Amino acid sequence: LASFGLWLGLGSGLAPLLRLRETVAARSSGDLSPLAIDEDTPDEVHPLIEAFNDVLGRMREVLVAQQHFVADAAHQLRTPLAGLKTQAELALRLDDPEALRLTLQQVLASAERGSVLITQLLTLARQEEAGAPVSRQAVDLNAVVRDAASALVEAAIARDIDLGFEPAPAPVLVAGDPVALREMTSNLIDNAVRYTQRGGTVTARVGRDARGAAILVEDNG
Repeated sequence: LASFGLWLGLGSGLAPLLRLRETVAARSSGDLSPLAIDEDTPDEVHPLIEAFNDVLGRMREVLVAQQHFVADAAHQLRTPLAGLKTQAELALRLDDPEALRLTLQQVLASAERGSVLITQLLTLARQEEAGAPVSRQAVDLNAVVRDAASALVEAAIARDIDLGFEPAPAPVLVAGDPVALREMTSNLIDNAVRYTQRGGTVTARVGRDARGAAILVEDNG
């Protein structure tokens, strides 16, 4: 009799968990809506359902972030890819070697813009990944700007741009993600080099004022 009573008690106590298991098992893979807590749910099971709903909420945030990234990537990549297609079609119809060379230079420039855009999108994906830990460490802005400017020297020379770098007299340390800071600085200098008139000047400066550290990119175009 004691064993029978114990069996009945365990069955009654485990019934809500069994119903919860059946509910979860019956869900589709795309159903991330929270589980309902009704009046028949024992109080002891509430923390489990709330924890499960919290996990579902975080998964929804990740899914939304991924959907936004895919939509943004498709929109941003459409323009350079369309330009590449048009320029390649034009190159196939050209017989003049000089005109063909100029068109291929445009193809190369479009490919480089697409490469920069892909790098930016990948950086954005890493930064927007829900729940991803942010790498913060002491970073010297002098070193960040120097490296970013050095990497764009050839691009500046190709456009006859005088690209200069003026560091702060002492290290300028900030707490941040070195990869994100490097990418941000590269974007600033690259845009200045890309949109300054040929023969112009671009200068990247590092300094510190009353508000804190600063990166200033100046151009005369």
